[in-house]
Amino acid sequence: MQTLIKSENNASAIQPSLILIPDISGFTEYMNTSENMHCRYIIADLIELILDNDILGLSVSEIEGDAVLFYRYGKQPPLGKIIEQCEVMFIKFHSYLIQFENNKLCGCKCCSNAKNLSLKFVVHYGKVSPVIIKNHNKLFGSDIILSHKLLKNNIDKNEYILLTDTYLNAQSDGDKTKYDNDKALTGGSIKYEHIGTVQFYTYDLSFLKQKITYNHPMLPRLKEKNPITYSIYINAPPVFVKDIITDFKFKPNWITILNNISYDEKTIPQIGAKHRCIMNDIFLKPVVIDYESIYLSSDNKTYVEKLKSKFIGLDAVLYFEMINKGLGTLLKLELHLIHTDFYSRFIKILFKRKSSQRRIKYSLIKLKSLCESVYNKYL
Repeated sequence: MQTLIKSENNASAIQPSLILIPDISGFTEYMNTSENMHCRYIIADLIELILDNDILGLSVSEIEGDAVLFYRYGKQPPLGKIIEQCEVMFIKFHSYLIQFENNKLCGCKCCSNAKNLSLKFVVHYGKVSPVIIKNHNKLFGSDIILSHKLLKNNIDKNEYILLTDTYLNAQSDGDKTKYDNDKALTGGSIKYEHIGTVQFYTYDLSFLKQKITYNHPMLPRLKEKNPITYSIYINAPPVFVKDIITDFKFKPNWITILNNISYDEKTIPQIGAKHRCIMNDIFLKPVVIDYESIYLSSDNKTYVEKLKSKFIGLDAVLYFEMINKGLGTLLKLELHLIHTDFYSRFIKILFKRKSSQRRIKYSLIKLKSLCESVYNKYL
């Protein structure tokens, strides 16, 4: 039988190494809230952010669902560098979540609960034994076991760096004293079966979230005095109507002039997301139109898409306004052509033909039927 594991059976196989594990707090509860694929896409994005923001030149031993095991052989980095590394990952992690929370168009549990996730770190220094298994570098040893166990601890926070006493004792006195004097490190201990009592210090990271800023996209100014307008009443709440309109996969079910739509199915609907449609009937021949979601108001009642087509010179903004009316929604649709050149005037003529208006009105009737049928199904 072919040997799958390659290692040296001597002391040279044991290496002193830094062990750093970023771990997503709240992962288990989050994944149990829904089986929606969006949970997996969001977690994958967050793990990629962690990997992309390694500033210490670390190596990766394992990538788990909610954590990454980084290591680096040799002399350990100073405490200041470790804290800087963890802070960079923490800020990038929460910048993503804040932007996603403000830009998301989807209202599923995965997308709505992503803001509850956070990040903690375990930092240890010890001896590891590298083993190559089928071209994968795997680390073994009691210090690896301890590092994993420290993810389950008695700390009543979920945003921190846990630094073992073993790691800190190898630091220069000046480096550790600086943080002790600032009262940034809090001591603690925990006892594990078969291991004993482990001393550690924690560094709180929660204050960093106050430094993260987000600029909400501005509502595009209306440039046209006489836009093409339509309206229809839908017997479903505005937020529900918004969810149907902004979900790309529903568009073929209600846009009658849509021949085909293409988009990355792994992309969660959010501001900045793009999709490409092939339209016919209104135009003289099938036309490719690029759509981009560019604005959603904080109350979820105004949604804006930008439409562009180089072939016909289309450059327009499509506004959906969802107004509370009784128990349902009055949906107002406005198409504003950005330019006033010959092509724009020609496109406006195409849209205002009676046959075109019939097809657009029929699309809105289909949207009404779709919203009401789906909404009533889940009442």
